[in-house]
Amino acid sequence: MKRVTGSGRIAGRSRHPEDTALRRHAFFLLLPIIALVLQACGTRLPNSAFVNANRNGSNAGVAAGDAAGGDQSSTSGSTGDQGTAGSAGVSGSGTSGATGAGGTSGGGAGGSSTAAGGGSGGPNTASDVGVTPTSIKIGNITSIQGPFGPDAFSPMLYGLEAFASSVNARGGVNGRKLNIDFCDDKGSGDGNYACAQKLADQDKVFAYLGNNSQASGRSANYNYTKGVPDVAPPLNNGYQKYPTMFDFYGNNGATRDGKQVGFQGKRWQTTGFYRWFKLNRGVSKPAVFFFNIAVSQQQGYANEADLAAEGMNTVYEGGGSHQGEN
Repeated sequence: MKRVTGSGRIAGRSRHPEDTALRRHAFFLLLPIIALVLQACGTRLPNSAFVNANRNGSNAGVAAGDAAGGDQSSTSGSTGDQGTAGSAGVSGSGTSGATGAGGTSGGGAGGSSTAAGGGSGGPNTASDVGVTPTSIKIGNITSIQGPFGPDAFSPMLYGLEAFASSVNARGGVNGRKLNIDFCDDKGSGDGNYACAQKLADQDKVFAYLGNNSQASGRSANYNYTKGVPDVAPPLNNGYQKYPTMFDFYGNNGATRDGKQVGFQGKRWQTTGFYRWFKLNRGVSKPAVFFFNIAVSQQQGYANEADLAAEGMNTVYEGGGSHQGEN
């Protein structure tokens, strides 16, 4: 079980080929956590798979929005880890779908008898940062004592903790218990960066799961340089930029090379599920709710553009204002 990226190196360490399958298998065992909080999943497919899927397949039903050069810049102390909302592009024609994200992965959760974490049939070992023979340390940064109160971002953390408890009650992941190491960033950029330093440098977590904070972009580049995998909702553009960050919704063609956001400088989203509600449930007058902060506005405006691409113009915005709710 090794912390790696597609290049085979992270934080100056080389990937050993024999560890690759174990690492990938461990991630797929952890990904069911996502099902508790969103009806979508991240992915460990190589970056090239998504790029090729968009080149060889179709971008049908996908709306584009211009992405800012950085990943987030609106939060205190930030130096470029979250962009502001971009202008909406147009949607392609034809049917939609998460292109390239539906393929099956080799050695699935029940497939390989050698994916126990300790080699071919061997015992578990302390095989990576945050991994011992009996436990896997999972980091989580969530805003609890932030300006939006304790309920805006906490449900995902509670779901993560409940899932870990359930897995541990059944013996853990291949005999390893999941230990959730949580840090409250209090909704500030400085707090988020401090949490990342604590979890990555001091606590030595194996990976992040379900980070949920308006200030998450503050630590995006830092966690990337530390090589800590991060699977979460895309509350900053880092999930469309860095190879260690995995978007709950899939990466929709993003190259994730650490240099540019999205694909060809734009973030892409599928619109097919809106079309389904229009065609199968007769929905024609959508309402969109978002907070009056840049990270929430960006996604809210993008959702409105996606709806418009399917001929569904927004008739109400939360709080009755285009700025969003406070």
